[in-house]
Amino acid sequence: GARDYYGAFDENRNKDEIVNILAARSGYTTEQVANEMVPQGVDPNGRLNTHAIGADLEWLQKEGLFAQPIPLDKVIDESHLNAALAVLGPYQAQNAVISSG
Repeated sequence: GARDYYGAFDENRNKDEIVNILAARSGYTTEQVANEMVPQGVDPNGRLNTHAIGADLEWLQKEGLFAQPIPLDKVIDESHLNAALAVLGPYQAQNAVISSG
């Protein structure tokens, strides 16, 4: 999931395994995935970029694609995410870099 992807590309944890999975499911070679793919920014806790989504909704409304503004809380429901995080807890980095001061 998102935490495995984040761990692979942001912490270099199990990266070969994740690259192999992505290659098998995408039709690209492992070399293409490992060397040419630009990793997508992912929140390891599954949070969405609500600021960007809100800006997109505003733009769509200004362009006349919506008759009236759509409130962000009508588009995003984080109740399932919050329930999952209550069980899983917040993401903890596995390869934290510790400075010696």
